[in-house]
Amino acid sequence: MWINPTYTELSLGRDWEAAGTILGSNRNRTGKRPGNSTVLYKKDPADCGFRMGFVFCYSMYANHQPLPMPLFSTLSERIRFYTLLLGVIQITVGCLVGLIPPDAIAWYRGLVMAHIQFTANGVLLVVLGFLLREMALSAFQLRCWFISTQLGTWLNGVAGMIAAIIGQSSSQMPALNKAYPPPTAGSSALVYTTLVLCGLLILLGLGLTIWGLVRGRQLDHV
Repeated sequence: MWINPTYTELSLGRDWEAAGTILGSNRNRTGKRPGNSTVLYKKDPADCGFRMGFVFCYSMYANHQPLPMPLFSTLSERIRFYTLLLGVIQITVGCLVGLIPPDAIAWYRGLVMAHIQFTANGVLLVVLGFLLREMALSAFQLRCWFISTQLGTWLNGVAGMIAAIIGQSSSQMPALNKAYPPPTAGSSALVYTTLVLCGLLILLGLGLTIWGLVRGRQLDHV
């Protein structure tokens, strides 16, 4: 999302009424404000000086058109807040998972995996939340970024929890399976699919993050 000037035709030295139209759309061309006192645009020195300053400042702004600027709108600020909040919540979930006793689940190593992934990915979300204001993304890209980073990070820990509960691992973790064999041999299709989705979504989110950071840096030098 970008801020684009609406009144691109206004420039220094144009008709004073153009500035009056922008400054107060509820004022008519006679200088009367409905239900209020009369404002003499062209006769009041103070009002004329204010309008002149407005025209000058707006002219400098409009002459840079098109000047793309990141719009930290309600959407981006709301997404930033929920990214930080859910990141802290995910860290908390990781800490709580670490309190589960080994005898309560089928494969304790899967529980350790979930504990590590929840806490590490929660920290990642917090970092991404702080970086959001440095990124330049459209509304669609911003929504894709939020969905991919959230699902990707949460699914990573969920895969470990599934493996811990069902007692079966995935073929994507051969070293872990060899060092800590799960009770049930073979590869779980559910754990495998969850890890694949997790990897793809996190890569998508990180790719959008890199694009947004680079784009935001480029716009700073426009």
